Amino acid sequence: MISVAVARFLDNLGVLIYDEAGIEGYCFTGPLPPEPDLAISIRQYGGTGDFQHGYDTPRVQVLVRAATNDEALTKATEIYTVLHALRYTTLDSGGDAEAYMVFCKALDLPSDIGIDENGRHQFTTNYEIEHTVVSTNRE
Repeated sequence: MISVAVARFLDNLGVLIYDEAGIEGYCFTGPLPPEPDLAISIRQYGGTGDFQHGYDTPRVQVLVRAATNDEALTKATEIYTVLHALRYTTLDSGGDAEAYMVFCKALDLPSDIGIDENGRHQFTTNYEIEHTVVSTNRE
């Protein structure tokens, strides 16, 4: 759910449009659909959890696809600027994906991963997000 919390947070800031129904928006928390040209995927992959304390540190990848290299890099950089070094922030406050983010650290700068099968440019950035988690076996 951290990917949903991040998508909603960025949507609330006006950085992107996340529509969970997939009708109006161009941000997704799963694989990218074939359209639109400008599309963003925010997906969790791996990470770690503290053994004793209620903190998890999932990793999240943000993939930006756009018709031009400049458009993709600009959007990926905008997201990087908002997320990198963000700390002590509640994501999706009051929502079903609410998460208290202790910190967010970019693991790399927006990176060009080439073009897709339709000639659109793609950039990715990976983040590590520490957030609090209620857990039966941790304090």
